[in-house]
Amino acid sequence: MVTEAAMMKEFIDTPDEPHGRGSRPGKSSNYPRERLSKGKYIMTDYFVDRPIFNDDDFRWRYRMRPHIFNRIMTALCTQDSFWYQKIDAIGLLGLLPEQKMTVALRMLAYGAAADQCTEKCRMGESTTLECMKTFVNKWKGSLV
Repeated sequence: MVTEAAMMKEFIDTPDEPHGRGSRPGKSSNYPRERLSKGKYIMTDYFVDRPIFNDDDFRWRYRMRPHIFNRIMTALCTQDSFWYQKIDAIGLLGLLPEQKMTVALRMLAYGAAADQCTEKCRMGESTTLECMKTFVNKWKGSLV
C-alpha cells in the first residue's frame, strides 16, 4: 500500500517539465483566466479590513486562522521571490501571493487536485502544481 508521504515524495521529486499550453512555439495560446479579477475577489472575500467572510469562515475554508495564514505567507515572501506578485512577459500583473498560497493549502488541506484549484484561483494547472511543489519544498521540514 502506497502511503500519502510516499506519494508526496514522488510528486515533489518529479522533474519540472513544461507542459500544457503557454507561450512556446507550436503551442496554443493561454486561456483568458481573468486572474487579476479573481485575485481581487479573494482579497475582498478574506484579506481586506472588512472582508465579506469572517474569521470563522476563513478558518473553516483554510483550516487555520487568518493570522497564521498571514504569518506563513510573510515568511514565504521574505524567503523566496517565487511568492511575490510579479509583472509577466506582456506587462500584466501576475498572481497574488494569496492566490498562490491558497492553491497550495487547498491541495494539502482538502486533497484537491490541481485542476480543481485552477477554477478557484484562476491559474493554470502547471502553475498550481508549481505553487504546491514550491510550498512543500520550502516547508517540508516543518510538515514532517
